[in-house]
Amino acid sequence: MADFCKQCALDTFGEDIGDLAGISTPEHTASGMFPVVICEGCGPVQVDHTGTRVPATTTPPSVPMTMRHRPPGSLALRVLKDDLAHAHDPDPDQR
Repeated sequence: MADFCKQCALDTFGEDIGDLAGISTPEHTASGMFPVVICEGCGPVQVDHTGTRVPATTTPPSVPMTMRHRPPGSLALRVLKDDLAHAHDPDPDQR
Protein backbone atom coordinates (compact mmCIF):
# COMPACT_ATOMS: atom_id res chain seq x y z
CA MET A 1 0.00 0.00 0.00
CA ALA A 2 1.28 3.46 -0.87
CA ASP A 3 1.67 5.97 1.97
CA PHE A 4 2.22 9.68 1.52
CA CYS A 5 3.44 12.35 3.92
CA LYS A 6 1.09 15.29 4.40
CA GLN A 7 2.93 17.54 1.92
CA CYS A 8 3.04 14.89 -0.85
CA ALA A 9 -0.63 13.99 -0.27
CA LEU A 10 -1.57 17.66 -0.72
CA ASP A 11 0.56 17.90 -3.87
CA THR A 12 -0.74 14.61 -5.33
CA PHE A 13 -4.39 14.47 -4.25
CA GLY A 14 -5.14 18.04 -3.23
CA GLU A 15 -6.00 16.96 0.33
CA ASP A 16 -4.36 15.44 3.38
CA ILE A 17 -5.36 11.77 3.40
CA GLY A 18 -3.59 11.11 6.72
CA ASP A 19 -1.61 8.05 5.63
CA LEU A 20 1.28 8.68 8.02
CA ALA A 21 -0.63 10.48 10.77
CA GLY A 22 -0.66 8.77 14.16
CA ILE A 23 2.57 6.81 13.73
CA SER A 24 3.97 8.69 16.71
CA THR A 25 2.45 10.74 19.52
CA PRO A 26 2.32 14.49 20.17
CA GLU A 27 4.71 13.83 23.07
CA HIS A 28 7.27 12.34 20.67
CA THR A 29 6.96 15.39 18.41
CA ALA A 30 7.36 17.75 21.38
CA SER A 31 10.53 15.94 22.44
CA GLY A 32 11.98 15.96 18.92
CA MET A 33 11.62 12.21 18.24
CA PHE A 34 10.35 11.47 14.74
CA PRO A 35 9.91 8.06 13.08
CA VAL A 36 11.57 7.43 9.74
CA VAL A 37 9.05 6.28 7.15
CA ILE A 38 8.95 5.74 3.40
CA CYS A 39 6.75 8.24 1.60
CA GLU A 40 5.77 7.24 -1.93
CA GLY A 41 6.30 10.83 -3.01
CA CYS A 42 9.59 11.82 -1.41
CA GLY A 43 11.18 8.57 -0.16
CA PRO A 44 12.62 7.94 3.32
CA VAL A 45 11.74 10.88 5.58
CA GLN A 46 10.99 11.72 9.18
CA VAL A 47 7.41 12.69 10.02
CA ASP A 48 5.71 14.12 13.10
CA HIS A 49 2.53 12.78 14.70
CA THR A 50 0.38 14.50 12.06
CA GLY A 51 2.28 12.92 9.15
CA THR A 52 3.99 16.19 8.26
CA ARG A 53 7.51 15.79 6.84
CA VAL A 54 10.20 17.25 9.10
CA PRO A 55 13.88 17.90 8.31
CA ALA A 56 16.21 15.08 9.33
CA THR A 57 17.35 15.67 12.88
CA THR A 58 19.51 12.64 13.53
CA THR A 59 22.98 11.74 12.40
CA PRO A 60 24.06 8.26 11.40
CA PRO A 61 25.14 6.17 14.37
CA SER A 62 28.82 6.30 15.13
CA VAL A 63 31.04 3.28 14.77
CA PRO A 64 31.17 1.37 18.05
CA MET A 65 34.44 1.73 19.93
CA THR A 66 35.28 -1.96 19.41
CA MET A 67 35.14 -1.50 15.64
CA ARG A 68 37.38 1.57 15.43
CA HIS A 69 40.94 1.36 14.19
CA ARG A 70 43.42 0.79 16.95
CA PRO A 71 46.86 2.39 16.82
CA PRO A 72 49.65 0.03 15.65
CA GLY A 73 51.23 -0.20 19.11
CA SER A 74 48.05 -0.89 21.05
CA LEU A 75 48.06 -3.70 23.58
CA ALA A 76 45.28 -5.64 21.84
CA LEU A 77 47.26 -5.81 18.60
CA ARG A 78 50.51 -6.77 20.33
CA VAL A 79 48.77 -9.65 22.12
CA LEU A 80 47.16 -10.77 18.86
CA LYS A 81 50.50 -10.66 17.03
CA ASP A 82 52.14 -12.71 19.81
CA ASP A 83 49.34 -15.28 19.67
CA LEU A 84 49.62 -15.55 15.89
CA ALA A 85 53.41 -15.80 16.00
CA HIS A 86 53.17 -18.80 18.31
CA ALA A 87 50.11 -20.39 16.72
CA HIS A 88 52.22 -22.93 14.84
CA ASP A 89 54.62 -23.79 17.67
CA PRO A 90 54.84 -27.54 18.07
CA ASP A 91 54.70 -27.35 21.88
CA PRO A 92 52.43 -24.62 23.30
CA ASP A 93 54.00 -25.10 26.77
CA GLN A 94 57.29 -23.67 25.50
CA ARG A 95 55.90 -20.19 24.86
